[in-house]
Amino acid sequence: MRDKTMLVFNLGFASHKVISGGDVLFMDLARYLPQVLQQAGQPNLQITMAVPEKGMAHWQRIGRLENVCFKVLPANFFDKFENPVAVFLTYLVRSFQSLKFRGYFDYYYSCSDVWPDIFPPFVMRFLHPKTIWISRVYHIYLTPLKRKGSFFVNTVSVFLQRVSWVLMRAQSQKILALNKKLACDLEKFGFSKLPVLGAVVNLKTIKSAKPVGEKYSGVFVGRLSRTKGVYDLLDIWEQVVKKLPQAQLAVIGGGPISLQKELKSMAIQKGIVKNVSFLGFVSDEKKYAALKSSKVFLLPSHEEGWGVVVAEAMACGLPVVGYNLDIFGAVYKKGFLTAPLFDTQTFAKETLRLLTHPDERRALAKKSLAESSRFDNFLIASQFAKIL
Repeated sequence: MRDKTMLVFNLGFASHKVISGGDVLFMDLARYLPQVLQQAGQPNLQITMAVPEKGMAHWQRIGRLENVCFKVLPANFFDKFENPVAVFLTYLVRSFQSLKFRGYFDYYYSCSDVWPDIFPPFVMRFLHPKTIWISRVYHIYLTPLKRKGSFFVNTVSVFLQRVSWVLMRAQSQKILALNKKLACDLEKFGFSKLPVLGAVVNLKTIKSAKPVGEKYSGVFVGRLSRTKGVYDLLDIWEQVVKKLPQAQLAVIGGGPISLQKELKSMAIQKGIVKNVSFLGFVSDEKKYAALKSSKVFLLPSHEEGWGVVVAEAMACGLPVVGYNLDIFGAVYKKGFLTAPLFDTQTFAKETLRLLTHPDERRALAKKSLAESSRFDNFLIASQFAKIL
């Protein structure tokens, strides 16, 4: 049997210090696919990654993979900046840069539904119509009226997502949804019933991670952006500190320098700067150590398709407090408490409830740990192999 070939469009990186869930998902799939395919008696898969220069640092952290090679897009002028307009322009440049990677592959795979991951395979399929294009949708952006942040930026983001969906419906033979609820919701946008492929979590690595002591009351992990609820996070923690003056929060994740400065200024204004540790972007080893050294995981995101960090937190034995997003109930069945969207007061109340009632916190943590066992990376890789 000859090896199969796949060209993967992994072009949504905006920073060498920030990584999205969609990028992480394929990294973990790539690790386990050779073993899964071999056990299933299927041809091996040789993967060619189309990655911008900014994305290579993330791939280098996971080490060499024998079945993966890279075609790296050189940095363009707009890569120097990380504001939304610059990111939009660098996405446009990458969309055309990656067209030079044409050539026959058995599969194209889009790591996300952002424009640079969708436009190139859409065009390339006109040249290679026998190539099977597999694409994915992770979540539906909130409308500009509901989404926090710049109205103009949010309008453009939603518009581009909808246009990407049009291209996917026209040319992509296999469109995957991240969860069942999302698959049903997408039918309202003209998609047929979509197969579901969930996220993976490296349970083996997480299990081997060691805590550094019970250092933090709460922990947040994610990209520093409005849609991840980072402003809500400080409002929530301000209310927690009023009741528990010694409570410590770890904030893990990178983002624009301007936003990092703004968050630190907010912490100073709220009088909680001594209660918040901004750890920035850290290695998986340090991330898991911090999670295992905390009591409660906070997810104030306004929208999530899966929330890989939730599964990671659960695998570290943490109960989760979040807004009542679709993932709580559709993806995660137990191990969490929720508050109405944007209701920081109820969110803080539920967080305090867990911090002040250790027996309840431990009981919920036990459920959370059991829930995480459903997201084993080998199992998800097996499901992806069946889709191929």
